[in-house]
Amino acid sequence: TRGARLKATPMARAPGQRAREMRPFAGEVEALVAQTRRFTEQRLVVTTSDVLAPLIFRALAKARLPKVEVRVSDAVAELVPGSVDVALRPVHEPRGGLRGRRLGRLRLGVFRAAGGDDAWVLPSASLREKRSMRWWRAVPADAAARVSCDSLLAMRDACAAGLGRAVLPVFLATPALRLERALEDTTPVWLLAAPARSDAARALRDGLAVALRALDDVWA
Repeated sequence: TRGARLKATPMARAPGQRAREMRPFAGEVEALVAQTRRFTEQRLVVTTSDVLAPLIFRALAKARLPKVEVRVSDAVAELVPGSVDVALRPVHEPRGGLRGRRLGRLRLGVFRAAGGDDAWVLPSASLREKRSMRWWRAVPADAAARVSCDSLLAMRDACAAGLGRAVLPVFLATPALRLERALEDTTPVWLLAAPARSDAARALRDGLAVALRALDDVWA
């Protein structure tokens, strides 16, 4: 507004007032983002299933990597740097443009408890449909069974209780189970990775891969 001196109109002053109110909040958001960025640069976020989670923990005990967050889920998570850095999954070939390292093939076998039933502990239909678990071919099509389960851990426990034979990864076997025969048709395990955020993140990822490959009684 023209006069003895120029003055801002009410329309000009209204956004300015709101901007002044927003300024401290904007500063807080900037500080939070910077803090989160510093934090995520120093940690590795790993996702895997409940079956493979013991491998992650055994590898971490060997490698002693700092600030590793493990998210246990059967859901396939999107690999986003800082959100999910790596995924340990049993897959024959990664899909969707995913990249990573093939750590090896799981050692698999047919197990039974001492004095256990000659029948089988069968996988449920949903478990049998998983493409990563082709080892169900080792179970006879006409196998007699007293129980079926929808998870490998439940199958192991049923087998240990004497309810029948079960096909299991060797590392899941308990002292109560004995190996009847090893399987040749095994499943590859991959450590799938998002693009490394920094040299520190890349070093953590590489250290985890080395520690996983060095585990005993896991790889065929």
